[in-house]
Amino acid sequence: DVPRVCVVDPGDAWMHTWHERFKALQIKWLRSPMGAHPDTFDSNSLLAYAHSSGRAEADTYDSGVDKKRFPNLREAWTGLLDLPSNALFEDFCQDLANRLPHTFVKGKAEAVKGEDGDFTVVLDGGRTVKAKSVVLALGVPGPGTV
Repeated sequence: DVPRVCVVDPGDAWMHTWHERFKALQIKWLRSPMGAHPDTFDSNSLLAYAHSSGRAEADTYDSGVDKKRFPNLREAWTGLLDLPSNALFEDFCQDLANRLPHTFVKGKAEAVKGEDGDFTVVLDGGRTVKAKSVVLALGVPGPGTV
């Protein structure tokens, strides 16, 4: 049985390494705007989460885009270019992991084989996961540095 969404992470939870690195580096604000997040089904979901949790004012930072200069840039007017706090992003990701139907597999992907629509992800220890599509979130190898 192939899960619709399968998350593979070497840590004990979804985005484990990312969370650990941000904690170690004490990053308060993300560089990526509100539209950049792991919910591939809804580009507005982080912004919606900020509003629904009452955190849109305190946990977002204005991107500084000149709205008068770019009157047709919808993302600037809606807040999608604003920057989320790390706390908001982490809470959003946890909420997403809780509500998104998925299978979590603790492991490290060592290879991706196959072609469009028929992939096999080879994990450490020889385990495999079959997939129609694969999204890689590689990050930076090794420990975080400043």
